[in-house]
Amino acid sequence: MQFNTYTSAGAHIAAALVNDPMTGAAAVGALLAGFDVEEPVPSGAELADLRDWTARLRSVFDPRAEAERAELVNDLLVESDCRPRLL
Repeated sequence: MQFNTYTSAGAHIAAALVNDPMTGAAAVGALLAGFDVEEPVPSGAELADLRDWTARLRSVFDPRAEAERAELVNDLLVESDCRPRLL
């Protein structure tokens, strides 16, 4: 398992987005630019998608059964075309 910046960047960006108030495209763009995202400023539609995605990810940390949290994470991973699965 590799823990270099290339493989961990997604997790760091996800954590930053979940903890960001996402007040607007410029603010989110500034956050993403800090991670060297090539085109950091999202369009209006992309910002709406990011807000939806981060709300769903944030819900994983709500009090609920472990199996339900794993299912939420798995759904996000599948939609993101990621291969890991939580059991």
